[in-house]
Amino acid sequence: MVELELSYKQFCIFNETVNNPFNDWSEVNVAQGFSIREDSISVMTLNNDGILKISVSTDSKIIDDANRIIEFEYQVKDENVSVATISNEMKIQIKKGLYKIRVQLCKESDESEICYLSFLKKDSTDRLPRYLKIDNEITKSDNFELDSNPA
Repeated sequence: MVELELSYKQFCIFNETVNNPFNDWSEVNVAQGFSIREDSISVMTLNNDGILKISVSTDSKIIDDANRIIEFEYQVKDENVSVATISNEMKIQIKKGLYKIRVQLCKESDESEICYLSFLKKDSTDRLPRYLKIDNEITKSDNFELDSNPA
């Protein structure tokens, strides 16, 4: 597990070649819990700040205790994907291709936050993005805004 310093209640998943990987957040983006554009997904976290622990896998297991679970379609273009907060970044090497990324956000008993990030094979019948579980911060769970601007 990698620990990133969380700030501004977000982390970002992006292809390494993207300039300005973080996205602007409209009111709609905040309501839906993410801001997305080609090659970049900014995800709203459960905590405003602190440490975000990230576990990356290809495991499709659903975490029963997750507070929020969302899936995105994502094209890995150059075999190098970054997961970053404003302060820190981790790099992931993964084969080029079309994936379903499952983000599972969990609060620990000490209020710290863990993100289980899974890169899964995308099925042609998957309609993404989609929520598998939402918490009370998410007030828009369909008809998503999918064309954000760089921050």
